Amino acid sequence: MVALTPGDESDDIGYGPLFKTLNTVSSVLSILGCLLVIGAFLGFPALRRYFARLVLYLAISDLWLCTSFLMGEFERPHYTKCVVQSMLGIFFGLSSVLWTVAIADSIRRIVMARDLTVESRHEKRLHIVSWGLPLLALGTVLLLGASGPSGMICWIENSALGTVLRLSTFYLPLWLAIAYSLWVYWCVSQRLSHLLDEVASSNADEYEGTAFEYHKDLERQRRSLRLLMLLPLILVFCWSPSSLRRLLDVIFPHMGRSVLDYVCVFTGPLQGFLNALVYGSTPAVRDAITGRFDHGAAKLKGLKSQLRMLRRKKRNFQNLEEEPSPDASPSSPEPTMFGRGVEESPTLDGSSSIQMGEKSQAKGLDLEEVVPVVAG
Repeated sequence: MVALTPGDESDDIGYGPLFKTLNTVSSVLSILGCLLVIGAFLGFPALRRYFARLVLYLAISDLWLCTSFLMGEFERPHYTKCVVQSMLGIFFGLSSVLWTVAIADSIRRIVMARDLTVESRHEKRLHIVSWGLPLLALGTVLLLGASGPSGMICWIENSALGTVLRLSTFYLPLWLAIAYSLWVYWCVSQRLSHLLDEVASSNADEYEGTAFEYHKDLERQRRSLRLLMLLPLILVFCWSPSSLRRLLDVIFPHMGRSVLDYVCVFTGPLQGFLNALVYGSTPAVRDAITGRFDHGAAKLKGLKSQLRMLRRKKRNFQNLEEEPSPDASPSSPEPTMFGRGVEESPTLDGSSSIQMGEKSQAKGLDLEEVVPVVAG
């Protein structure tokens, strides 16, 4: 968040249109990406597994964090809005970091420690840590009265106490998270190829399918795991410029505006958008989305087939009604009826054939409204 707080409130640093535009564009992209992740979780039950839930919690944190960035500057007497913005930034800024660490730690437990009980044993603990520590940090800042205007946004005020609180409630956890994420990525990368080779050799004889399908399934697992490993690296990419800017600000307290500030203000809020791109590229998400489209296309094809069958039946009954009976006398005003009239000949559903024809026409009218929904 240092990108949005480059100096003290009394430094009279102006924020140009480019600076604010970069913040707005990056925040809006992340909000849209987070909404897509949340929508995919709600719309596809197959995506509600353990890692998908962790990504969901991370998306919720990024969503509210970027919302606080979009709230902009507040000047007195609008102090209540400033407090709300500070609370969002303090709580969800730290929770975003912690949920990223939770994803990295879960990958480490599964790949390195081969602990398959992370869902049953550790998910509740992750909630306690990832929501509890931000709540503790928020309570500490509010109790000490250290929230307030901080450059372009309201966060933790620029003061000696505020500097200590910034380091303890955000930057130190962030730097530890970056170091841990890089360590996990290096360890898992070294172990991943060897682990998948072991799985390939041990389960090849028990796999029900062809060798091509088996290797395709292994490649799918490898791709899923590698994409999940990118989520902690996104944290490193987005917040490394801000971390560097904070260190320079400590070493050079009166450092002015630099190009690094523009990089920070764009990459900092971009985490939600990049997370959504990576998550949307996983095989599970792609299969869920394409499966929904395939199901919609199959349903549309079935409706069209039923419509053609109903129209064909209508034409057959109309031809039967118009065809004269061979036993009818020339003076007979009406053809001989075989049992019931053609208008009342029963169908499988108990309705008359003419009624089915009318329903097929009505069905055709309904299809024009159904097609965009089913195929869309």
